[in-house]
Amino acid sequence: MNRRFGRLPAMASVILAAVLAAGVVTISRQGAAAPPGKAADRESVAKALLAHHYDRFGTQALGRALRLMAGAQQSPGRQLSDDQERAATSAAGGPAALPRAGVPNVLVNNPGADRFQVDQTTQSETTIAVAGDNVAVGFNDSQQGLLALTYGLDLTGYAYSTNGGQTFTDGGALPNPLNFVNLGDPWMTTDRAGRMYYATLTYGGNVGNLEVAVARSDNGGRTWAEPTIASPNDDALFYSGDKEAITAGRDPSVAGRDNLYVAWDDFVLDPNTGALTAGLPVARSTDRGRTWSLRYADQIVNDLFSCSFAQYLGAQPLVDPAAGTLYWRPRRSR
Repeated sequence: MNRRFGRLPAMASVILAAVLAAGVVTISRQGAAAPPGKAADRESVAKALLAHHYDRFGTQALGRALRLMAGAQQSPGRQLSDDQERAATSAAGGPAALPRAGVPNVLVNNPGADRFQVDQTTQSETTIAVAGDNVAVGFNDSQQGLLALTYGLDLTGYAYSTNGGQTFTDGGALPNPLNFVNLGDPWMTTDRAGRMYYATLTYGGNVGNLEVAVARSDNGGRTWAEPTIASPNDDALFYSGDKEAITAGRDPSVAGRDNLYVAWDDFVLDPNTGALTAGLPVARSTDRGRTWSLRYADQIVNDLFSCSFAQYLGAQPLVDPAAGTLYWRPRRSR
């Protein structure tokens, strides 16, 4: 399936042209050798990806998931406070602070809710959606996270405002999908009707894959429905998705309907063929996130046990509001 969208059947007549701000990195490392006469299983695949340092180019959620797949419990990791980060940046000769813009900063989360492992608490990787006076902010949030993976873990937090961002209420965390736990890496969008959508990584299922899920809010971000899985969610595959981004835009044929598009990078191992691919999947929903159809903009075939390795690094879809055209543009760097 080493094909681009232009060669695939049109997704409801969507004309795909130019932007998925994505990159490809090829890494040369010492490969992980497969045991003689033994096909790669889930644990060995995860260990091989870690040996190729894939986690260095992915999110914290991806690194945590890969280590879980490899058979090792992974703590959320110690997070630096803002003061510590500033001190570390200054010590490293980082850029000087930018001049203030005269716009007040408004705290969106509730520090009083950080009651577990307080010294490792984080709120990070913020995203925002706006619909009139309703404002929602999504972020990685460890206030419901312990050091070990449990079914109570949920790292996908949010806050909301009903007065244009003057004040915010910490809403806690999105609901976990059934049999999954949300691992953060948030991205939000809003459709023309004011509905908000929140894309996140979610881990687990029946076999322990890292999937991409999308939740919807019909009340300005105050509450969210259980996220639906946009990625394959196939127990027969080793699957690892990362760096998802979501956008909403008008359908190219039905002007009054908004479609949702989620794009991300992934690794997929098909145990039937032994093929490992790194790809740029794009999922589309025409029913406000209830169901999803999936296509690939591109896929790269990798030899899991070779010292040469290639991967995509994220994606960002854009929709032309006038024509409903979805744009993508792969960028390669070697």
